[in-house]
Amino acid sequence: SIRYWDGVRIGIFGYVFIPYKMIDNGKRNSEGFGDLGIGVGPRGTLTNNLGSFHYLSAIGIQFPTGDFTKNPSLGNGRTDLRFSIGATYLSHSYKSEVDASLDYIRTEKDAADDIFIGIAAGHQIQRKIKIGGGFLGNIKYGNNQDISYKLTSRGIIRYTYSKKWHTELWLDKGILDERNEATLVFRYNF
Repeated sequence: SIRYWDGVRIGIFGYVFIPYKMIDNGKRNSEGFGDLGIGVGPRGTLTNNLGSFHYLSAIGIQFPTGDFTKNPSLGNGRTDLRFSIGATYLSHSYKSEVDASLDYIRTEKDAADDIFIGIAAGHQIQRKIKIGGGFLGNIKYGNNQDISYKLTSRGIIRYTYSKKWHTELWLDKGILDERNEATLVFRYNF
């Protein structure tokens, strides 16, 4: 993914994101690129002697670039609108962090809308390596479909090459289902 940050206290945030996924649902597996997302919105930072609080929000579009014919699918086969809010608390030393996010995906009329909620915490174990973990929740509802829920635990390993480049490996384990997923993300921050 590519992310753009502007401003010190208040500014603009933008992203381009296309994940590479490896999915195993206990019966089948798939591997390849997922759907492309592009978004932009305001961001800001509040700082005190305990650390810093960073927030951002974005309105975006998710394009159907992932193969949705595979089972399990790598994409959803449709163009969706995405509304996102995220926050990060960084300790004064930048070694520890807590992240939270809320995403609402407005789908086309034949599919249920999605709400994603996440929280994770991490800590630097070496100069360039952070590890963390957390939980993701997903609620699907609307468009004459039953409400469905998914709860996933996530392990995170981040390797930081430089201030602008880092790689993250997300290891997801389904709590309410048997789905296991690994996502590798390369990020460049402007």
